[in-house]
Amino acid sequence: MLGSLPVAFLMFNSTLTYNCLTRRESMLVSIHVRNMTVYRRALYRYHTIFTSRMAYIFTLFFSCTS
Repeated sequence: MLGSLPVAFLMFNSTLTYNCLTRRESMLVSIHVRNMTVYRRALYRYHTIFTSRMAYIFTLFFSCTS
């Protein structure tokens, strides 16, 4: 049966099935995306706190020197 199918069809069919995510892989991808969202929020919070502290320190420094 496989001998009658063209090689291009067999190659396309195998790449099509290997590119599909299994349920476990899909779950792992969604967990990773959720974790990266939490990480991005924490990084953004740290960045805003750090920049506000630096602005405060520079304000104190320049007000004391003038």
